[in-house]
Amino acid sequence: MQTALTALTRAESRTHVDPRETLDLHGLHLAGADLNHADLNHADLTHADLAGATLTKAHLIGATLTEADLAGATLTEANLRRVDLSSVGSFTLRQATSAMTDETTVMPPHHYVSVKPAQAS
Repeated sequence: MQTALTALTRAESRTHVDPRETLDLHGLHLAGADLNHADLNHADLTHADLAGATLTKAHLIGATLTEADLAGATLTEANLRRVDLSSVGSFTLRQATSAMTDETTVMPPHHYVSVKPAQAS
């Protein structure tokens, strides 16, 4: 399974596929998978089980992660730009800070910190 997954998620392996075609990994059990450097841009990972998966330096720009499980997943330098993470399961602040995000990344509500202005003395 890992060999097939590696082939599917490498851009050089998909040269025959129309670039507008979305990689559909919807609902797949990918727990513990090695997805280092994977090209998952615009992939559909809705309801995917990515618990414990390694996504170091993976490209997930514009990927759909609706209700995906990221418990214990390694996201070091994973590109999460233009990704809506508002409904992912078990997403931690540590994962958020180790990944590459920007203003187009939608974080889960529990990752927004309310900053109170300093009180005047």
